[in-house]
Amino acid sequence: TFVQATQPPDITKQQLIEADAVFRRDLIKKNASAKAAVGKAPAAKAAGAAPGGGELAAATLDAAKRVADGLPVGDAKKARTDGSDCDALAKMLVQGVVRLLKNRQLAGKGPLPLSELPGEFKAQWKVNFNLPQTGVTDAATLFARWPHKVEVITENGVQMVQLSKKAEGKAKGAAPAKAAETPKMPPVAAAPPPAAERPAPAAATKAPPAAKDAPSVPKRGGAPTRPPASIEDFLWNIHQVLAAQPDRLAIDQLKEAYSKHLGHKCVVERFLVVGEGGLAATLKRIPHIVSLSSDSDGTTFVQATQPPDITKQQLIEADAVFRRDLIKKNASAKAAVGKAPAAKAAGAAPGGGELAAATLDAAKRVADGLPVGDAKKARTDGSDCDALAKMLVQGVVRLLKNRQLAGKGPLPLSELPGEFKAQWKVNFNLPQTGVTDAATLFARWPHKVEVITENGVQMVQLSKKAEGKAKGAAPAKAAETPKMPPVAAAPPPAAERPAPAAATKAPPAAKDAPSVPKRGGAPTRPPASIEDFLWNIHQVLAAQPDRLAIDQLKEAYSKHLGHKCVVERFLVVGEGGLAATLKRIPHIVSLSSDSDGTTFVQATQ
Repeated sequence: TFVQATQPPDITKQQLIEADAVFRRDLIKKNASAKAAVGKAPAAKAAGAAPGGGELAAATLDAAKRVADGLPVGDAKKARTDGSDCDALAKMLVQGVVRLLKNRQLAGKGPLPLSELPGEFKAQWKVNFNLPQTGVTDAATLFARWPHKVEVITENGVQMVQLSKKAEGKAKGAAPAKAAETPKMPPVAAAPPPAAERPAPAAATKAPPAAKDAPSVPKRGGAPTRPPASIEDFLWNIHQVLAAQPDRLAIDQLKEAYSKHLGHKCVVERFLVVGEGGLAATLKRIPHIVSLSSDSDGTTFVQATQPPDITKQQLIEADAVFRRDLIKKNASAKAAVGKAPAAKAAGAAPGGGELAAATLDAAKRVADGLPVGDAKKARTDGSDCDALAKMLVQGVVRLLKNRQLAGKGPLPLSELPGEFKAQWKVNFNLPQTGVTDAATLFARWPHKVEVITENGVQMVQLSKKAEGKAKGAAPAKAAETPKMPPVAAAPPPAAERPAPAAATKAPPAAKDAPSVPKRGGAPTRPPASIEDFLWNIHQVLAAQPDRLAIDQLKEAYSKHLGHKCVVERFLVVGEGGLAATLKRIPHIVSLSSDSDGTTFVQATQ
């Protein structure tokens, strides 16, 4: 299996983000059209059982299968009317009866007389209990084919249908959240009955412990809804659940409330990254959907940010606005941080220490995801001098490692300021660290650098410990070294910096796959958003001379950008592996296969 970029190589990042937005909108419209097309079939069937009704039922069944497989409904083949469709319809009718009997059992009702079955079935599912289309003449004969699901008994001369002992045991022990796992109803996408005509689901057998004084979670009657297919669907579901609560909800009750309200499991990890901070830290990243608050005893509560009467389209638009604002905010923060080192390089006037401290503080705030504009006034005490000294030493370590990779020896201290400025485009401003000479500064970090004397000339080189790490490290690990002191300083021209050494051990390449080109220069920052990650993937694939074997993608990413490729941070990688994941972003990556089954990838744009 190979992967390659779907987009053209010369596309800009903004164009790729727009292409991604268009793809998402088209996918939502396509899914909505498919659901609407499926919903029309049962309505047409319920209008009247004219000749050819069996074909309509089979067409409904075929449309349901195609929607479940993610295929469009319009090009579905003409429905068949052979025995296989009769069997399928019979099975779906029985499944509908099973669901009906389980609801009766939860409401405390007994067996259902066969004479009342058609009426209750139509009240529940809004379609007729069309027995002739199954190929049998009476319900008892139909139910005899599924003895493990339902059974027909006789009481006082009246035939009645009830759940079999096995199915009855499952119904008693099952929680409402498990209702989503029962087979789908025969009339696909049929509207659920009014709330007054259907019983509410029973309470779960075991609920998670509720927060102190937290309000009880209201239940939603009726058949369960489909699990969300996109991040927009999931955010809309979260909003619906929170908007339906009478008061704010304890965060440890959110998943239970979701399952009770929508009838399917709440899998946050499928759409949002849940890290060490847990669910609360995850929900803080979507403040336009969920608002968090805390009680005096430390209990965290959640509630809907948007008004309860907002529509799904309005919520999707609010989400798009939030994403755009976040991108602009991050871009402004990076631009503000990038200006500080340039101002520092312009001249070392009095107050330069304050400027360096401000640059350092801005860098920390960007790393923590905070805005730069409201940063506190820089301090000029000894702590900032120590921090700047440490950052200068880290910059020298990186410089010496690059020299070592280029086969150069120790660096004379007299040449250090010039090489430092050529590498990082800023001055080696030693006075701001509180020391008068470089040797004194480096003596404070003997495990990183050391000063030696050769022929009366003082020279700096990596310490033995740091030198051993530099020799054994692969270029992809360069992203793990400390960040440069002048934050966001432009990297030097390609001609002035050595190319990184080859990795000590590369993964096995696919048969006849082209070698992965390397990118010279300092490593880039890891992506901070899904848009940044998609742009990085496009850049890597667009830089390849030919399509790339999929098992070489992560290696190519690391070599090209200088940091590790963590797909799982931005995209869900399931049992289908990386290939199945990349198939979900065809507007970014195009996949193709060789005759021997090897998968390749290339840029779509």
